[in-house]
Amino acid sequence: MHADTAMKTKTVAFVLLSLLCSCEVRAGTPSSGYRRIAAIDPLQNEIGAYQKGGDFFFLKTPEIDCPGIVVVDGVLYVDPHAAVGVVWDLEGHPVSVPLFTRHGTYRLMISDNLGTEQEEALSFEKKVEVGSKDLYRTPTPQAGCTLDSKPVAF
Repeated sequence: MHADTAMKTKTVAFVLLSLLCSCEVRAGTPSSGYRRIAAIDPLQNEIGAYQKGGDFFFLKTPEIDCPGIVVVDGVLYVDPHAAVGVVWDLEGHPVSVPLFTRHGTYRLMISDNLGTEQEEALSFEKKVEVGSKDLYRTPTPQAGCTLDSKPVAF
């Protein structure tokens, strides 16, 4: 019976280790498609972007989490092929929208409060150049943002 208990313990340990590793990847370890953008202050936990044409997208806030944007060890990374943001439609509903759909320069805003601090000293912007080869590619299945842990449709 002792050998049986040891085998169960090893199996449970292996399953737990597998779950921990998969959670770390989901938490945002950047893959090869991600670009390093900037080191950011941990208090500046809200990230948004101005798309070409002036539309503003929320990318990461305490309530919003979007694919293609991760912060790892205080460094912001963006995958232009997968980056999606949230905008609100005319009825006030959140909508997931691909961010990098045209080549050019995009402004990323990093702030402690995007609603009030976009032009204040507590925020900064970083310009990101996106070439034609870096434009958003539709992943399969298409992954949108979440708002309060609920999916936001495209």
